[in-house]
Amino acid sequence: MARKSRKPSANPVPATENRKSLLYKTGIYVRLSVEDNGGDAKDSIQNQTEYLKEYIGREHGDFQLMRTYADNGTSGTNFDRDGWNRLMADIKSGDIQCIVVKDFSRIGRNYIEVGNYMEKIFPFLGVRVISVNDNFDSLKKTFHENMLMNSLVNIVNDYYAKDISRKVVQARKIMQKNGEYTAGTCPYGYRKAQEDRRKLAVDPEAADVVKKIFEWRTRGKSNGWIAKALNELAIPSPGLYQFLNGNQAYQRSSHAKWNIAHISGILKNPVYLGHLVQGKSKRSYFRENGTKKRTCQEDWIISENTHEPLVTQEQFNIAAAMAKESLERYRRQQEANESVPHMENPLRRKVFCGQCGYRMSRRSKVRNGVRSYCYYCDSKRTRNDAECTRTTIQEAPFLEAVKNVTGRHLQLVGAVLEQGRLSVGSDMDDGRQGRLSAGSGTDGGREKRLSAGNDMDGGRQGRQFSERGKEEGTGFGKEAEILLAEARERKLTDTLFSIRENRQQLYEDWKEGMLSPPDYEYRKEQLAQKQMQYEEEQAQLKIRIEQIKEEQENMAVLESCYEKTMETGWADIPFTVLDALIEKITVLSAERIDITFTYSDFMEEWSKSVRPGPAEGKAGDGDE
Repeated sequence: MARKSRKPSANPVPATENRKSLLYKTGIYVRLSVEDNGGDAKDSIQNQTEYLKEYIGREHGDFQLMRTYADNGTSGTNFDRDGWNRLMADIKSGDIQCIVVKDFSRIGRNYIEVGNYMEKIFPFLGVRVISVNDNFDSLKKTFHENMLMNSLVNIVNDYYAKDISRKVVQARKIMQKNGEYTAGTCPYGYRKAQEDRRKLAVDPEAADVVKKIFEWRTRGKSNGWIAKALNELAIPSPGLYQFLNGNQAYQRSSHAKWNIAHISGILKNPVYLGHLVQGKSKRSYFRENGTKKRTCQEDWIISENTHEPLVTQEQFNIAAAMAKESLERYRRQQEANESVPHMENPLRRKVFCGQCGYRMSRRSKVRNGVRSYCYYCDSKRTRNDAECTRTTIQEAPFLEAVKNVTGRHLQLVGAVLEQGRLSVGSDMDDGRQGRLSAGSGTDGGREKRLSAGNDMDGGRQGRQFSERGKEEGTGFGKEAEILLAEARERKLTDTLFSIRENRQQLYEDWKEGMLSPPDYEYRKEQLAQKQMQYEEEQAQLKIRIEQIKEEQENMAVLESCYEKTMETGWADIPFTVLDALIEKITVLSAERIDITFTYSDFMEEWSKSVRPGPAEGKAGDGDE
């Protein structure tokens, strides 16, 4: 019998059953719009996962299940999901070659985006996609070949999501206009009525606190005084009260104390007059991608006398008048100091308290026409778990100390940069010396001439990379390592492609009876081991390439900071340099600070890897 042609198909992923012999790194993706609480619902995360694992197990293709990606309680109309983002990152890095989903709606319910992934993104990335319930496998039939049915399914999924969203919004508006409470969490001082969950009932414990707040305020007490008094009485703040009553959504408030914002929010909320004001914000996953936005006051839905009030109209009016007076007084003070210029915070979100570990705040004060700043820790006043004194430090001496330490750090940066240049220059000289040494010998033989030629190329390459490093300010010979690593990575890609083709060829030979089962299994195992070995090497190369590129970026930042400081002088380090170099400042006391520099670990490791230059012996002899 004549042997069949083995010419490979032009299609990189041909639609044949024989391609099942390839080993696909497979990822399962599951999603549920309503958060799964661990129940036995038909479409629960666990049931979806088990269903897809069972499908992979009963298929005879070479699926290698790598991991499962899940988005629990996430809408399919939005593609900015944690599990989906991790899946796409692994696909782009080559860790996942096949995706298995229950149906297209698990990928998403926006038919335009789903179609874009299926028609363009996944084919471009060379990813196999399997939708079990839709009986779709991109290995057997491309999305284009069954476009009408697939597009119809995605359009139905998209329409379903939009239709449900519109119905929910309309139903909620009707309930709000009827005076029904539609939010999940009740205002502080109320709880949902037992007989009607859409009505508010008084929560006696919290309601007494609300009444006391209005009573204190009408007596002239400030919001700060009221918050301090409630904290001294150990009364739980609104968020802590919700958490103590079993609402896990308020876990981050488990240590929160009363503050001015809590008090002012209660004093201006008309809910305590017995009125409901709803519809203050809206959210759309189709227009604003799920972003919550405030609505105009004209669009608010106000329902009066829907529940029992906690305060009188007179008390509410007095509190509102006092709030207006405080706001006007604050504005007058701001206008009076408007001519005094503000200074940008050069250490924004970088200063932390050394006792409690929380971020310190910055505050300004104007005295005699001069604005001064200080950093202070306010956690003891706002958090129950903070046991530190109220650390305060003036910005002027603090910033001067930070600049002095940063200046010394920059001098070390300059030394490391110079050491790197000397190292690359030494490599260039080594290449030149090798060329001269080889050229001075006799015409001994072909081997010696080849050696001389290699040394000449090495010298020329070293010179090119050195000059490029000096011109760009970065590199220091790293370009050569990147080029070699990328060349090896491309070679491995070609080799892996050949191995996959050989595995298919092996499978076809076995099906045609040209190989015995033992020979087929032996050769298949040999190819699988080689494939695994090369894939591991390729993965390590990719990691190393990223590391080198990160090193180059870090060196570019360091050199830029050094040059900017040389232009302005050590006494006036630019704020941009401080922002780039400083990761964290810990204030241990008014006289002691600890600075963590962003690139300190990188500099230490990189300086160890650089070969000392010829001038290193003189460095210790000079003055510091």
